[in-house]
Amino acid sequence: MVAERLQEHYPRAKLLCTVRNPILRAFSDYRRSVATGELDRRVGFGEALRVDPALVTRGFYSRILRPFRDRFADRLCVLVYDDLERAPLTFVQSAYRFLGVRSDYVPHMAFEARGHAARPRSQLVARTAMRVQLRVSRALRGVGLGWFLEILKKTHLRDAVFRLNAAPGGEVCEQQWDLLADCYREDVEELGQFLRRDLTAWLTM
Repeated sequence: MVAERLQEHYPRAKLLCTVRNPILRAFSDYRRSVATGELDRRVGFGEALRVDPALVTRGFYSRILRPFRDRFADRLCVLVYDDLERAPLTFVQSAYRFLGVRSDYVPHMAFEARGHAARPRSQLVARTAMRVQLRVSRALRGVGLGWFLEILKKTHLRDAVFRLNAAPGGEVCEQQWDLLADCYREDVEELGQFLRRDLTAWLTM
């Protein structure tokens, strides 16, 4: 069990995680898989839910976090992605305070727009971009140029390629939303009780 092993080897560790609307997360995971070429773009979201149960099970946050809550108690901090979208600086500062580091640091990424995976026009381009990224990363790290890789990341070149290759994306239909809302309802309510905030808006389309 992961939580048990973490407690055994790192008993004083602080754990921090972020949760988001599980329905939107499932759809985002689906779109990422299509965008990177891992999933054929002809496979719709509904079919993907049937063939890949992990798209759904990864969203049972309360169930997943339960063993960590039991073992780490106040050394577990759960943040909500909605807060990041509303006030990114306040969000990261709350993480800093929990970790016990300087809370006045302002990361440059705090005010950058966050992209979303999109359906690719060409899966060949998507797969090639991913392969090139992996090969370049390994090559640079292999010769001790990992620092240069960080500079390349700041250029957002890969993101630009994916944006250019992106086709108009779809949305979660009402029937799929209602099905997932019923599936997640109990878990969302339990998580809300733990965080002492109402998260049931996640279940409304």
